[in-house]
Amino acid sequence: MKKFFKITLVNFLIIFLLLLVAECYCIYKEYKTCASSTYTFNFHLECLFKSYKNFNYINTSNMRGPSYPQNQSSKPPLAIMGCSFAYGLGLKEDDTLAAQLSSSTNRIVYNLGVIGSSPREMLYILRNDSLRNELFGNRTDFEYIIYPYISHHLFRLYNQIKLFSLSPTFRKVGNSLEFYEVNKILLNSQLYQEIVTALYGKIDKNETFDLLCLYFQEINKEINKHFPNAKFVILVYENHPKNDFSVIDNEKIKVIDFKKLTGINLYDDKYKISKEDSHPNAKAWEVIVPALVKELDL
Repeated sequence: MKKFFKITLVNFLIIFLLLLVAECYCIYKEYKTCASSTYTFNFHLECLFKSYKNFNYINTSNMRGPSYPQNQSSKPPLAIMGCSFAYGLGLKEDDTLAAQLSSSTNRIVYNLGVIGSSPREMLYILRNDSLRNELFGNRTDFEYIIYPYISHHLFRLYNQIKLFSLSPTFRKVGNSLEFYEVNKILLNSQLYQEIVTALYGKIDKNETFDLLCLYFQEINKEINKHFPNAKFVILVYENHPKNDFSVIDNEKIKVIDFKKLTGINLYDDKYKISKEDSHPNAKAWEVIVPALVKELDL
């Protein structure tokens, strides 16, 4: 009996050490993707350890506020939701999509972009009464809720890329999505995220797009419920050619393809933050916003 216990304990310790080594390797691998002269490994570890205590899915302190025009129109406000494209990563406040829309239309425009997010975060915000009321300023009179889409959001439905912050999890139940809690320590594991990434490659891509469409349909239901006069607009900034959004383009969901709308290649270097960073710069939104204002009659 003692021998069996000893063997079991030794095997457990070996497995634990192997997992620990694998976790450390994955942590270092993640650090290398964002390392710089000012971003050190020690700082990365410090932020990582803090994240183990942070179980919030949405950190409102990291979000931008609404844009208010100088000459405010009596027209209802607009809201921008989405990832770093919506947030305006790398841009000054006045250069973001929300700010340029506000300046062009004289409307209040709420910027609810969350860096590294996906439709999961959008659905979570809309279903969480206190969070939704806080972020939307207790207003329900929005005319459009606009979501800039990129194809990487498909991957984010299964894994998370938000550094030091968790993404909410939903599971498909019939024709709807149900929020459920996953062990948050597990979600924080870099090794776990590497495994999910590897498994993602084995998922049928038609299945991932169907799941994306289900998220958008569920989001639209929440918009109809809480913002009865609002229309959900999906701005397709970049898309896989096989994914056909016409299946969800209807009287309540409007899909706009940026490339078709503007006739330009938005991934040309002159429309990007830099050659290495494909996020849209101010010039990209300067081209898009007038076309969008015309398309939606803002």
